[in-house]
Amino acid sequence: MNLNAVELFKIAQQIEQKGINFYKKAWDYSSQEKEKEVFQKLEKMELEHLKFFTLMEKKAENYNYCNSEEVDSYLKEHFNPSIFSEDDSRKIGRELKTKENIITYAIEREKDSIEFYLILTKNISDVDENSLAAIRTIIREEESHIQILNDLLQS
Repeated sequence: MNLNAVELFKIAQQIEQKGINFYKKAWDYSSQEKEKEVFQKLEKMELEHLKFFTLMEKKAENYNYCNSEEVDSYLKEHFNPSIFSEDDSRKIGRELKTKENIITYAIEREKDSIEFYLILTKNISDVDENSLAAIRTIIREEESHIQILNDLLQS
């Protein structure tokens, strides 16, 4: 992966936005109050991650160079990770009909997010150490999402 920080942060924003959409749809689909609370909490956490990556993008050295519709379109077309794809939220109620299906699927997407963010920390050369530390914090939060989902699965 040979992308600069702005490009990687844009991709991370796509992932987080799709996660927000997924958890919002899971909340809508769920009938149990505990499930609704968990999905809403995860949606809010993903929103905070989205805000973080948006801020990181704006702080990045190449921001002005990479801030265009052309770059956004190119990244969506060529570097659109399947982590929480746009179709995922549409699967809820169709392919993912049970609490177990939805949660298991979400756990796998969270694992994929972690893997992407680990790659991100190893492949960005134009990001300062404080930013990398913040990304590592998000990785830990994504790991906590897995624990939250596992706890919900067991309830």
